[in-house]
Amino acid sequence: MMNCDTTGPCSGDMTDSMKNTILAMKRLTFSFALLGAFLASAAAAHAAASSWAEAHGGRLRVIVPGGQAGADGSLRAGIEIELKPGWKTYWRQPGDAGIPPQFDVADSVNLADFKVDFPVPKRFDEAGSTMIGYKNTVVFPVTVTPKDPSQPTLLDLEVDYGLCEAICVPARAEIRMDLSKADDTDMAASLLVARYDAKVPRQKPADAENGLRVASVERDDRAILVSAELVDPDAPFDLFVEGPADWFLPAAKPTGRDGATARWRVPLEWLPKTAKLPGAELRLTLVNGNQAAEQIWTLK
Repeated sequence: MMNCDTTGPCSGDMTDSMKNTILAMKRLTFSFALLGAFLASAAAAHAAASSWAEAHGGRLRVIVPGGQAGADGSLRAGIEIELKPGWKTYWRQPGDAGIPPQFDVADSVNLADFKVDFPVPKRFDEAGSTMIGYKNTVVFPVTVTPKDPSQPTLLDLEVDYGLCEAICVPARAEIRMDLSKADDTDMAASLLVARYDAKVPRQKPADAENGLRVASVERDDRAILVSAELVDPDAPFDLFVEGPADWFLPAAKPTGRDGATARWRVPLEWLPKTAKLPGAELRLTLVNGNQAAEQIWTLK
């Protein structure tokens, strides 16, 4: 009698049909292994996303839709932050306190410009203070412009940002990515970037006379006073005000609405001692329903 391995039938006891079945299964297994290796290789060659950089309360990655580059070789990308339940992250002006995101690409190769856009944030009033930012998920749309479109663009990105729940903690993500390999179109990434790009406020001149707009910006010794014209007074509305780079302004405080005219007050509490009010440029982001406009005003 033939000795047999306990994990399978004895070869001496097999019928031709059984042998053919086992041979077919081996060939099928080998085919799946080849297919998996091919897909993994293709993903590596045409990566549409970096690995996640994990943090306490959330994580961050870069997504690249790929596809046709712009006339100047520019590519669209996105910085995606995925937050755990109950956690939030900050806008570029964090509110009464906080850590706005900072993006450092100084060590990148063949990179001429890295322009980050900010979708409209939300205001969160908690424990007597105001935070401006995002919850759940946010994608910052990015335009990446290479110095030489014919050469590879190697992204070396460091992001410092804040994450908040009951407490706020700093986070850092380091992303290394060859953007020139993302030449295939990733439809999911493309749709995700487009979704948040639609939420980026559109720029309007300070003297705009129609549509959603800031109507006036005045000041006294203690505050900046803003009035704005809404397009839908029944829809939610808000205003976010930013000053020069060395200013830290508290969140704008709503002071009332008459019909389509809304008003806010921004206290001048935390300015540097060297701050000069006349001539200072303010960036005002006005939100009303699903519309948002950004305007630059100069203080008098």
